[in-house]
Amino acid sequence: MKSFIGHSIYTTRGGFGLRFGNITAEKMDGKIRMVKVDWKDDNGFENDRELVKRMRHYDKYSDWYKMSHLTPFNPATMISTIQKL
Repeated sequence: MKSFIGHSIYTTRGGFGLRFGNITAEKMDGKIRMVKVDWKDDNGFENDRELVKRMRHYDKYSDWYKMSHLTPFNPATMISTIQKL
């Protein structure tokens, strides 16, 4: 099994923006690859998560993500493309 630890990834945050991070751990849940991510500058999501925890009295979010819901990318290539806008 190829390891994705250390790879840069991104995902969308409820249609409101992008979340960027690096994979720090991985495991298999049956045939599904699950990963933990060190999210960068993720204050918007963390604030939403804390609000939900206070309102519902539990944390509905998991720290494990399906790899199929994340997109690996090369930061240098993405930055180069964005600078062309």
